[in-house]
Amino acid sequence: MSEIFSSIYEFGGLLPLYSADLSDHLRGFDVSCTNYSGSPYYTYVGFFMLTTCLFAGALQYYIIDSPRYMRRSAWWITTTILSVVNLVFAFVVVSNSLKPGKFCENLVITTGDVVGFAMANAICAFLFYLIMTSIPVFRAKSINCKYTTFYKP
Repeated sequence: MSEIFSSIYEFGGLLPLYSADLSDHLRGFDVSCTNYSGSPYYTYVGFFMLTTCLFAGALQYYIIDSPRYMRRSAWWITTTILSVVNLVFAFVVVSNSLKPGKFCENLVITTGDVVGFAMANAICAFLFYLIMTSIPVFRAKSINCKYTTFYKP
């Protein structure tokens, strides 16, 4: 599962926003620097991203589902909040995992790498929510916000 999320966060290897050392750490490179038996942070952050996207979609289309929120701006506000939440979560989780003694000391990881991964998580959350809400089946049972997407109010 970690490999699936790593390829998503690295955008298929085309645009890595952080170093290969942070990628190794996120895959679960252990403290002894011998194998990948540590915590798979890609999986943790990836499942959080998927869960928050599904929750945001359910909140917008089924729980709130008010005529007041059927404008395109409501979709953009929801997406912005979703992206910021995912950015903060990824930054906090990964920066907390980089305390001395909790990761392989041979890896050179900077704060810029952590910010890059947090940005990648926010971008992935945005793209997943964009795709998810573009599928008509997902919002079919919504009464008021059925047609609210990024491209159509």
